[in-house]
Amino acid sequence: MVVHGLDDYIDVKCESSLKSECIFSTLCRPHFFVDGVSFTYQIIRKTSWIFGGQWKEIKREVTTYVERIQSRGTKLTFVMPHYPFNTSSAIRINSGLDYARLYGTAPNFDFYEHHPTSYHVIAVILADIGVDVVTTVSNYHLELASFAKIQNATGILSNDSEFIVIGNIPLYRLSTLDVESGNVKCVDNGVLCKNLGLKLHQLSILSFLLGNTVLSVAKLDRFHKKLRHGLGNSTNNPVLDIMPRICMYVRPSVTNYFMLARTVFHEQIEAKFLEEKVSEYRLENVAADWQPYSFVVEESLMLYSKQVVKVSLF
Repeated sequence: MVVHGLDDYIDVKCESSLKSECIFSTLCRPHFFVDGVSFTYQIIRKTSWIFGGQWKEIKREVTTYVERIQSRGTKLTFVMPHYPFNTSSAIRINSGLDYARLYGTAPNFDFYEHHPTSYHVIAVILADIGVDVVTTVSNYHLELASFAKIQNATGILSNDSEFIVIGNIPLYRLSTLDVESGNVKCVDNGVLCKNLGLKLHQLSILSFLLGNTVLSVAKLDRFHKKLRHGLGNSTNNPVLDIMPRICMYVRPSVTNYFMLARTVFHEQIEAKFLEEKVSEYRLENVAADWQPYSFVVEESLMLYSKQVVKVSLF
């Protein structure tokens, strides 16, 4: 999930907030937390799936990618969403031909990219080559950002704009990373806020008025239509047109959650709920001793990885 329209706004209206940086450093050892969902999506997009699950190719791609970065002194910790492993489901996605026989159609990329087994396989490969892998329990975005904050991470490598508005931790766009040079685009929240006329802590509120993981765009449709009234469409993305008007609801120094609940959500969302969720996005109550959950290889997953992915963890 992403913050609806935020990436488009940055790319079209606030390109100056994208700073070129290098993840390699000779002065210290940078430590990045990697969004496993974005990484899985990106790796699978780069490999060939014409005839089904090309696990060997994926293992080679993952290994090369990680080793090129960590050999330069940059530490990576991968975070994966937690899903119970299901062997029958895993075997079904291993062959595109089997899928075609079962469902009468060829699998598309989305089937592999968003299938829980794909995350399992990537996690096994990463663990096998000695990379730190941790998993979340319930709220993927908040827990990943919390891990990064507690560990004083340099930033989060992800293609998910949700991480721009959580905890003010630098987001490095994974899709722009050149593993050879280490060059990558980083979102400068300070420049972004200046462009929007907001304070850093108000980015979390903005995400709830645009649409995020907690509040879908569908729940904001009535509000967005109201803001679009009389504007026309000066861009292909309506959110770009209404962004200045949305920011007007965010700018007050003291947020009136009761007003937002009434005028924006028409009391479908309680003010207390909205305030609690905004507080969570600011990572205001993260325990300093909170530890990440280590990736645990279940017996069925280990067997599957040996047979299909040809990875042995022991």
